[in-house]
Order: sequence, then structure tokens, then C-alpha cells
Amino acid sequence: MVRYLIKRPVGVLMVFLALLLLGIFSFFFIPVSLLPDIDAPQISVKIDYPGKLAMEIEQSVTSPLRFQLQQVSRIESLESETRDNEAVITIRFKYGTNGDNAFFDVNEKLDLAMSYIPREVQRPRVIKSSESVLPIFNINVFYRDSAFGTTRMLELSQLIQFVIKKRLEQLPEVALTDISGVLQPEVRIIPDEAKLMVLGISYQQISNAINRAMSNLGTIKYKQGQLVFDVTFESEVGKPDDIANLAIEASGRVFRLAEIATITQCPQNSKGLYVYNGKPAVSIAVLKTSNSKISDLKTSIFKQLELFRSEYPDLEFAISNDQSRILDLSMSNLKSSLLIGILLAIGVMFLFMGDYRSPFIMAITIPVSLVISVFLFYLVGLSVNIISLAGLILGVGMMVDNSIVVIDNINQWHQRGELLEEAVVKGTNEVITPLLSSMLTTCAVFLPLIFLSGIAGELFYDQAMAVTIGLIISFWVSITLIPTLYFNSNYFKSHVKYHPIFPLEKPYLIGHNFLERRKRLVLIFTIAMFLLSPIVFNKMEKQQIPTLSHRELMVDLTWSDKVSVEENYQRFSKLVPLLESISIQNAAYIGRQQYLLVKGFEQEENQVKIYKELIDTMGVDNTKKVIANSVKGIDNNSDIKFSFPETVFDRVFPSNSHTLLVKIYPGRGVDFVTPELIGKKLSIIRRSCNSSFSFNLPDSLNRLSLRIIPERLLVYHVSVAKVIDGIRKELGAKRIADINYEQQVLPIYYGSSGKYIESIISEATVENDYGELVPVRQLVQFVSVNSLRTVFADATGLYYPINIEANVNDQKSIIENLRRSKIDGGNYSLGFSGDYFKSQKTTSELVMVLLVSVLLLYFIMAAQFESLWQPLIVLIELPVDFCLAIVVLWLLGGTINVMSLIGLVVMGGIIINDSILKIDTINRLLKKGFPIEKAVKLAGVRRVKAIVMTSATTALAIMPILFGTDIGSELQRPMSIVLFAGMILGTLVSLFVIPLLFAEFYKLTTRAKYKH
Repeated sequence: MVRYLIKRPVGVLMVFLALLLLGIFSFFFIPVSLLPDIDAPQISVKIDYPGKLAMEIEQSVTSPLRFQLQQVSRIESLESETRDNEAVITIRFKYGTNGDNAFFDVNEKLDLAMSYIPREVQRPRVIKSSESVLPIFNINVFYRDSAFGTTRMLELSQLIQFVIKKRLEQLPEVALTDISGVLQPEVRIIPDEAKLMVLGISYQQISNAINRAMSNLGTIKYKQGQLVFDVTFESEVGKPDDIANLAIEASGRVFRLAEIATITQCPQNSKGLYVYNGKPAVSIAVLKTSNSKISDLKTSIFKQLELFRSEYPDLEFAISNDQSRILDLSMSNLKSSLLIGILLAIGVMFLFMGDYRSPFIMAITIPVSLVISVFLFYLVGLSVNIISLAGLILGVGMMVDNSIVVIDNINQWHQRGELLEEAVVKGTNEVITPLLSSMLTTCAVFLPLIFLSGIAGELFYDQAMAVTIGLIISFWVSITLIPTLYFNSNYFKSHVKYHPIFPLEKPYLIGHNFLERRKRLVLIFTIAMFLLSPIVFNKMEKQQIPTLSHRELMVDLTWSDKVSVEENYQRFSKLVPLLESISIQNAAYIGRQQYLLVKGFEQEENQVKIYKELIDTMGVDNTKKVIANSVKGIDNNSDIKFSFPETVFDRVFPSNSHTLLVKIYPGRGVDFVTPELIGKKLSIIRRSCNSSFSFNLPDSLNRLSLRIIPERLLVYHVSVAKVIDGIRKELGAKRIADINYEQQVLPIYYGSSGKYIESIISEATVENDYGELVPVRQLVQFVSVNSLRTVFADATGLYYPINIEANVNDQKSIIENLRRSKIDGGNYSLGFSGDYFKSQKTTSELVMVLLVSVLLLYFIMAAQFESLWQPLIVLIELPVDFCLAIVVLWLLGGTINVMSLIGLVVMGGIIINDSILKIDTINRLLKKGFPIEKAVKLAGVRRVKAIVMTSATTALAIMPILFGTDIGSELQRPMSIVLFAGMILGTLVSLFVIPLLFAEFYKLTTRAKYKH
């Protein structure tokens, strides 16, 4: 085949040019996103029950719904969080679940459950999302010169909801937008109490007049001759302004409502605000469609924002929480890896070969392989994302290896005196089998990763496919295009001279002879590394992903008092000058937020979540201290917590905010966990920890409750409903009706807001059954109640959570001691979850995958060598290299995590390729009649350049990652350390240790054969 191809260079080049054209053309049609499109649905059921306490909502609404919803199939976890006025039930489904079917099932169960909950509760909202759904960025809209003016913010809110949001969602790349920070309008009727008193007009008269005017009178059909007519009755109220003209009869006269009350259209009492860089704003989270490119999305959005800026010059549009930077970094890493890989490969080949043509031939093949790989991406349906890009980045180094091996082998045949054509044919044919075996072994290392459970397995499918495609294309290019280019570029030269700048044969022979005289030492070293590898592995700290540095920070702040949103904003305003001085940009989510899909913003009116993009010169720890001190200066008893914004890596490897979660479930007939029981468990936790640890308990809340005194109601002849209605009217919370106007529903409220509860109770009166006015203060009393801010529950039931941060050994001790304490009995049960169990499961699964990969490697090499013992020699190298790489990782302060384990897997797949190549050469020499010692030495001389060059290019190509400061480099640094150390030390093992072990085993098997 090779002889046929090298004599038809035009045909070969045309085929590759056609494939290159298809690859370039395919690039414009491949979706580009942060994550693969994975079916990992998550459904949230949001419940609104205004005016009810958390425990009351839990018992009457959340618990019945939870019982029905847990009957849906393929649920992985079900959690609920219930607060005053609202609750959220979050259902995570197993990976691979059809999101649409799950959505229909949840809605069906919800409809069945509606008969079990109070009738006044509106049907809960069901929101479907996915692990791969993450806002690409937030658009912040605010007035350039605004102060906190509710009227202007109401106008801005209307503009965003009915114009800007809809125009953004019309863009083909935008799936939908999620907004928070908008104000909703209402119609408020503020009565003139003095006039009402004089005229004898009651609230009920006003309410009846409004409802009568807004009632739908229907239509009348009548026939006139042969025609049928519909007669409709117009409502008196078609828009908010019509309410002022409603007629009210009193004392024989008719008054307009505007004469006895003030009617205004104003913003509803806000339960939350959004503030960007100290200015009230509206946040628009943008989510893209699965089949579009992020670059196209950003281009379309930025063009649309420019139009908005020209149409609305008073408004400013700013971008924050930009997740696309991670993909940009991955693309940048791919470009730099490609460029650095090509330059280093050229430099290394020129250094060790002294020939300028060969390096440039090899340099051509790398971009060719990459572009053709893009075409195969399109054919198999892969998208360009951070996972598949990581696979391509790994594949670039392996593409170089195949090219180096083929070119080096052709050069060797040519140097032995073969004619150019024969050298190209024999040199290529000789390495086809070992290259094929190397490709299969590397694929065997990656493909088992797709069997990891959960999202990791789904994601590694993309990486495994990317690496496999890259290797197949690289192998095909190296045995077709490289021989053709090599032959035709040297066709007019009778002989090519090679003058390596740094010859490797002599240093290799010195090392080989040195170790050959110390075979026992080599054997002891091998056995020691073999035995040490599991010990070192078990001793090292384990985590899911490496600890990353952050340029962004989230501050969760809870004021000690249950303050209003306005007071919350005033307190936050005192922090604004500080935040502006220590951050590039900041955003504050004050009180309750209105997002439907974006998670993590379920909070109360006295809570604020602050997002900060940090200044590079100020570290995270210093920033935390400065903010904490400033907050304590405003409210010394406030609760402050720090975290990092959710990124795409959190979706790849979802992590709880705690390493260990202890759940205490109250026993049968009990609705809460006693403080005494919590104290006992905390003392056990303290005794179990030998090193530093921390724990968090759920927030409690001191609330002021009004208790209606039943005995007083009987004495004064007042009903409960009248007392509640009277207080609501005084608070301005009495809702009369709703009016449909301009695509929205405006509620109509009666009374003024902003009064203090104490003054209302002391001054308000209600009418009893005999028409007499009774002071409200005689009927109610204030009661102070302490309760949990949030009621937590899962599929098992209510639980009290204790979040613990501790090292792995202490976590084991905590679990064992808590379980042991439960043996004594008690009306409660225990449950455990958290990152501790996820990390243990991930590590054990990766170890199993590693074992499967090793078995596949053995089968492939046994088939190649036609021997059952020769693959064992190659596999002995794996624990030796693993131990050396892990020791280096440990010395540099690394941990065992997904990235370092991937580095071990990749390193093992690359390193054994060197040993496969060398043993294949030894076998060929043995078949030619060379004695074993000479065959080992000669094979080493022939393959030393290829082995050193492939290892050097791979090791040097990852040097930029080792010293990079971006988040992509930090994520891949453990993998790079393992690869770098493994390639350097593993190359020495492949060159010197494996051949000596092979020779000894060969002698043993030969003796056994002769004896038999």
C-alpha cells in the first residue's frame, strides 16, 4: 500500500485537500458550547403560599406534594426547602433520563396531588432545567444617572419585560432569558378616613362597587330578520384610570371614588432588589440553544445591545458572570498547545536528527490531523466544548508521537544504505503494527472512562471520542501522508545526510551498560516501586477536582434583624464605597429574587448575596477579612458566609457547600429535633475531630407573632375574619380585585402601607356583630417565637442538617461515632451525604476503570506479540511509573483528584507505547537470529531517538500549563505534573529497566522451553 501511495502524490494530496476542505466547512456547523448537551434533567417545583409560616407550609403543602412526587421514576434525589410564604422541591434525575418525559410525569403527579393541598394555594410552577444549562452571562440594565427611584425603576421594569426581554429571545441563538430585579405595578386605593367617617361609607361599599364595575356581564344573542347579533355589555373599568370615576352612593348623593380616596398606579411592595455597581438595576441571565455557537451568541447579543444603547441613551448595558471566558481559555489552550507542540517538535527533531526537512514534514501533519478530526466530530455528532477540547489538546501530543516514529524509522533505513523508495516503504511498514497497537492501547485507556457513573461518565464520552478520533486520524496520516511527503521531498536527492546536534546513541549505551552490571539493583527497584504504589496512593488526600484560585467571590449576608428590603438596601449602601474600591465590578441580590431557572438565590428579605469580581492585586483571604470587618461594623450580630460563584466546572463535578452533611430525622410523632439531641451530636463531632474542623447549623429566626385571643372574641362578639381583614386594611395588604391591562394583571389594594405594626394594633378598630367599634389591641397580643428560617426535607422526611468541613480521616471518625451513638436508641434516625461519599465513589470507580484498562492493554499486546508473558513486562512499567509520578505530585503539594487520575491514565497510555515499540524491535531482531543481549542493545540504539523525542515533545508541550495562571491551567496542573514527571521518569524506565527485565524473562522462558 505504501509503495502504491508514494508514487501517486497528486492523488494523495487531493484526497487530503478534499478532507481538509470538508473539515474547514464542518467547523461552521458544529455547535460550540460550554458543556456537552447531556440529558441530566433537574426539575424544580416552586410553591407560593403568601401569609403562611414555613412549618405550616411544610405540613399542609410541601409534605403531600413530596409524597406524590417521589413516585416519579428514575429519581436520583429529592430535596425540599420550605420558608415563610414559599417552598421549593428540587428533583434530580439519573443521567440519561429523558427530560421531557420526566417533566410530563412530574406535572401529572402534581395534578393528582392538588386535591391534597389547600384550595387557596395556586398550582405550583414546574421548571425544567439541566446540568448542562448554565447562563452564559448576565446583562445588567440600569440608568446611567439613577438614584433609587421606584417610579423610574417601574418604567425600566416594564420596558425590560415587554420589549428588551422579548427582542433578546427572538435571537436564534438565545433559548430564553431569566430576569430578576423588576418591579411589578399595582393600583392602590388610599381612602380619606375623615370623609368616609362623615359620609358613613364603609370599606365593603367601595369593594362591592369595584367588583360590580369589573364583573363580566357576558353577551346577549338576538335575531333580527335573517341576521343574528351579539350584544356585549362594556365593563365600567377597562383601565386603571377608570377606577377613579366609579360611583359611590352615600346619604342620598353620588360621589366619584376619586372624591373620597386617592387612586394611584405605583410599584408593588418589593420583596427584593438587584443592584449593580451600587445602582438599582435589572439582571437578565442569557441561556443559549444547544445547537448554537457561543461566539455567534455573543456577536448577536452585543449587536443587539448596541441597538438598545442607541434607542435608549439613558440606559446602560453591562455584562457580568461571563462563563464564555472558560471556553475562550480552552480554545486559547488548544491554539497554544498546537503552536508550542509544533515548534517544540520541530526543535527536538532538528536537535536529535540534524535534518531540516523531516521536522517540517511532521509539522504539516499536525494541523492536517486536527482539521480532519473536526470533520469526524461533525459526522459523529460531537460538539466543541471544554470536554472535547481537552481530548483534542491531549490528542495533539499523541499526533506528534506517530509522526516522529515513522520519520525516524524511515531515516534509519535510509542511513543503512537502502534506496529512498525502499527506505520509505520498509520504514513505514515496519512500524504500522506497533503504531496500530499503540493507538489501540491508548484508546483502551480512554474508552472505559465512559462507564463512570453519573455526569462524569456522560462527559468523558466526549473526551474519549475526541481522543479516539484524533488517534485514528493521526495513525492514518502518519502511514499515508508522511511517507508520500517524505519520498517526494527527497526524490531528487540520492542520499540525505544526517548530522544530529545531540546524538543519543552513546549516552544510551553508557546507561545500558551501567545498569546491565547491576541487574539485581534494577529488580529490587522495580519490586519496591510495585509495592509502594498502592501505599502512596492510599496516603494521599483525595478530592473530586483540584482546588482552583478564583477571581470572583460570593458573599452571603444575613442581617440579625428581620429588616425590610428598603432597610436591607440602606445597610448594603454603606458597603458600596468599599466594594467599589476592592473589586472590578460587583452586584448585590437583595432580598428575594425572581429567577425561575437560575439556582442559588432562594433567600429572605433580610438577606443579601453579593457578587464581586476581584482585583488581581488583592487576594481572596484579604478581601474576605476587609468585607467581614465592614459588615460587623454595620451589624455586629449579622451572619456572613463566603463562597464562589457557580461555574461550568461545578456543573461538571457538582459539589455541595459541605464535605459532610449529617441529617438528623425526628422520630415518629415528632416534628422537630430537640436542642438537647443537637448538643449531644455536636459534642460527639467535636470529640471525633483530631485536627481543625468547622460546622454550620441552619439559621434560626426570632419572629414577632400576633396571637388572637379566643376568649376576647367571644366577649366582644367579633369574628376572626373581621380582625384579620381589619389588620390587613390598615397594613395596606387587603386585595380587592385584579384588572387585566396591557398584557399584565394589576392587583387593586385598599389602604396605605408603611405603617408600624405597633401603631396599627394600638389605633385600629373593628366592627363587631352589633355595629360597635372594638379596639384591636383588646383582641390580640404579641408573642415572640424562635423557629428555623428554612425547613429541610428529603424523600425520607424532615431533617435537621449539620454541615461539617473536616479532613477525610475525621469524617470517617465522625460517621462511625455518630452511628455508634445511635445504637443506644432514641426517637430519631441519622443520614449522611456530601462530598465525602462522592469523592470515595469517584475514586473507587476510577480505580476500577484503571483495572479494566490494564486488562484491555494486556489483551491487545498479547495479540500483537503472540505471547502471554511479554505484555506482563510492559505492564510492570505502569505501577513503577505511577508510583514515581504520584511521589512527585505529593512532593509538590498535589492531591488525588479526577484530573491527576486522568493524567495517570494518559501517561500510562503514552509511556507503554515506547515499551511496545522497543519490544517489537527486539522481537524482530530475535527473529533475524540476534542473541538476546545484542538484540536488546541494538533495539535500544535504534529506538532511543524516537522514544526520547516523543517523550520530550509531550513533556515540553505541557510546560506552559505548569506555569500558567488562568483557570484552565490551574484545572489541568495536577494532570500536567503527573504527565511531566511520568514522561521524564517513565522514559528512563522504558529505555533501561524494561529491556533488562525482558532479557531476564526471555532467558527464563527459553530455559524452560529447552528443559521441556
